[in-house]
Order: sequence, then structure tokens, then C-alpha cells
Amino acid sequence: MGWFDILKLSGEDFGRGSVRPDNEEYYGDTQNPVADYFYSNAMLHSITRPHYEGQLSSEKGVGAVGNLKTIAKKIGGKGDTNTLYYVFTDPENDAHVITFRKLDIEKALTGSTPRVKLGNRQLTGKLLNHKQDVIVFDSIYPMSGFNRIKAIKAQYLPIWDGDYQRLGRAVSQHAEDKSIGRTDVVPNIKERKSRLTKKEVKELEDLMETQHRASKKRIFDDNFRTRQARIDELKHKRDGLDDN
Repeated sequence: MGWFDILKLSGEDFGRGSVRPDNEEYYGDTQNPVADYFYSNAMLHSITRPHYEGQLSSEKGVGAVGNLKTIAKKIGGKGDTNTLYYVFTDPENDAHVITFRKLDIEKALTGSTPRVKLGNRQLTGKLLNHKQDVIVFDSIYPMSGFNRIKAIKAQYLPIWDGDYQRLGRAVSQHAEDKSIGRTDVVPNIKERKSRLTKKEVKELEDLMETQHRASKKRIFDDNFRTRQARIDELKHKRDGLDDN
């Protein structure tokens, strides 16, 4: 899977009508990992937390498949407000789920903190020009850490065909890892599960972030291709795919 597949789960894929505010000035999300931006699209009634965007390029987002715009449309009017739900990211791929809440437009967005730019208020859907309840995408989890989903008491919401029978099968197919899903133990996950050295882990993180920025600016030059080749090489080593 390539870097562009990961971008499909970012709020960047909301497309026309999306805005990309600054985390520090508008959201104030301090839960790590955190991006310095987030996305909002009033037509899709959807917002991504800076924490959600940060997770996509972290260990938890590796291998994730899906299209966030499609997910937002599939959620539609399903679900109650102020309830934490999780859904599969793809109609066929069972490897990841994402969590979200539906919030009233007057309610502070999940994880937001008072911002000077907002008159020391917390960000709401209304301040981002939403006219009805908003879907706030919160986190992404690999199914190998499904116990973490149970721990945060999120409710399963079927949105794809066959989802009612799918969950039990997916849980049994993916081995459990109690540490996955906890942002404070991500370094331990990398050391224990990865075949990369610490230097290579850092190199991969930096390359993916640089690639992300270049993609947003639509800079697909020789340097982009060289970085992608190195990213693929490091991922193959990490996952043990370079073994004879």
C-alpha cells in the first residue's frame, strides 16, 4: 500500500468546501500524536481532530485503507449525539477502525482547549460554519489492538454491507496486542515489533512527514520518487518482507 492510500483517510480527502485551520490557533488539541492542522467540511458535516490527523502518520496508521469522505457519507444520519462509535475504515479491509462522535454544533469539539483567537472559548462546529450536528473523527486503531476499543467503551456502528456479521470474524482474525492504541507506549511498540533500528524508525517517520507535505503541495518530482523508494525499502525491512 502506498502513501496515497493513507491520504485517503485524512480530512484532506473531504475535497471541495474543506478548510484546513491551524491547531494552535483554533483547536488546541494537545493529545499526542497531534498534527498542526485539522480539516472541516460543512457540506459533509465532518471535522477531523488534529490528534486524528497525527495518528494517520504514526505507527497506528500504518497499512490503513479507506476513504474518509465515503465514510462520512456512509455514517450520514446514523448514530446518536455525544456517543463514541467505531466503524471499519473500508467495506472489505478489516485491519483498522476509526472512532468518532456526533456533536451538537454548540458543543466544544473533542479534545479542544480554549483559544485566544476564539476569545478564550473552545472550538465548536458552529464556529466552523456548520449548521447541524457534526461528525468529529477522533482516532484510528488497528484491529490487532481491539482490546483498546473495548477499554474506551466505544460502540460498534455498522455502515457497510455485511457489517453485522463482520465484527466477530475480524476480531478472531487479528491477534490482540494490549499496547496498540495507547499513544504513551508507541515507542515500545516500535522497538518490540519493528525490525528497524531506532535511527531507521526516525528516518521513516521523517520521510513520511516530508512526503505528506510534498503531496499536499502536489510536488511529485524526482526527490518525491526517491523518498518513496526509501520509504518502501524501510517498510519492507520493518515488516520482514526483505527476508529470503
